[in-house]
Amino acid sequence: MGIQQGRRTMRGHDERVQIACEVVEGLSVGDALGESLSYRPYVAREICDYSSFRPGTVAYTDDTDFADNPSAIAENAARSARVTHFHPEGVAGAIAVALAAGAAVSARGHSVADAARQIWESVMALTPECTVKVRLNTVRSLVEATNHVAAREVGNGAEVSAQDTVPFCIWNACRTLGDFREALLSTVEVGGDCDTNCAIVCGIVAGFVGMTGIPPEWLRVREALR
Repeated sequence: MGIQQGRRTMRGHDERVQIACEVVEGLSVGDALGESLSYRPYVAREICDYSSFRPGTVAYTDDTDFADNPSAIAENAARSARVTHFHPEGVAGAIAVALAAGAAVSARGHSVADAARQIWESVMALTPECTVKVRLNTVRSLVEATNHVAAREVGNGAEVSAQDTVPFCIWNACRTLGDFREALLSTVEVGGDCDTNCAIVCGIVAGFVGMTGIPPEWLRVREALR
């Protein structure tokens, strides 16, 4: 049975795991880790104090041909998404994330507040009308909310859908735009589709802070890129 929290009904743990199993025939390592850490909100940060913590390959977004052309970003994101995510919500989610990443790259050198504003404006201007956009609009208003409150309001990916994933990810990326470490840890803390969420959030944040904004010790121990 779902648990009422805020204005949304969050599915119980067993039901969330069952849904994930039905969709992907089992939780990924990242999802399972996120599920565990979501019940222990401070564990993720404590883990990072140990030298044995070795994050996987960091998603890095560098300058792109479309960074300063939001319309081209939206068009090409839609084209790429339709190959594997033909549902309108999936396409809209891909467009929103691509727009956020492009705006982040384009805003390099600006203040964090100005960059976050540019990201929101780009995302809201060109994301198609759908549930993804409704939840984006909802979460954008949660200016003073914590990561847990925002995830309860619009989702953390536990329902395995774009509309349950993208809004929180873009919100958290804008909230932590100048701090890659905080971006990753605060995303892990809310549980849900942990690996996907972190890839989205950190891809956007890396687009703004660049390689120098990623903790050196994380770069040192990352998996080799070939």
